[in-house]
Amino acid sequence: PESVLNRTVASHGLGGKGVTAVASKISAADAFRKLSADYMDAAPVVSEATNSIIGTFSVSALRGILLVDIETALSRNVEHFVMQKHTKPISEQVCKANETLRDILKRLAKSGGHRLWIVDDDLHPIGVITLTDLMRTFMKYFSGSRSK
Repeated sequence: PESVLNRTVASHGLGGKGVTAVASKISAADAFRKLSADYMDAAPVVSEATNSIIGTFSVSALRGILLVDIETALSRNVEHFVMQKHTKPISEQVCKANETLRDILKRLAKSGGHRLWIVDDDLHPIGVITLTDLMRTFMKYFSGSRSK
């Protein structure tokens, strides 16, 4: 079990499929349409100026919005929508491909999150790693079909 935790995200081949981001200035309604069209439940929000990640937009963002306020909330841009929800600091939403699974698990446990966006040195999103990805990796490792 020790070796699987000490290997990096990249060495396990995780998160390398790319990720579809949402521009910070589009409306929340358009962002939800994009999530739906791409069969996603979340996407990184990127600054249009730098293309770096500034937050996470997910279907759970609707939680707590009153029905009478939904039209106003959905007309606002994603950046406003995300910031209004008091999201976690970026450091708790991202990781690098050279981090170990041990580091990833610690960060997810601390933040209570379901996913981490894999970013490059400029915080550009390049992939995602989820709890499901981690569970599949562990199941593969413990079933004996692991690479050494």
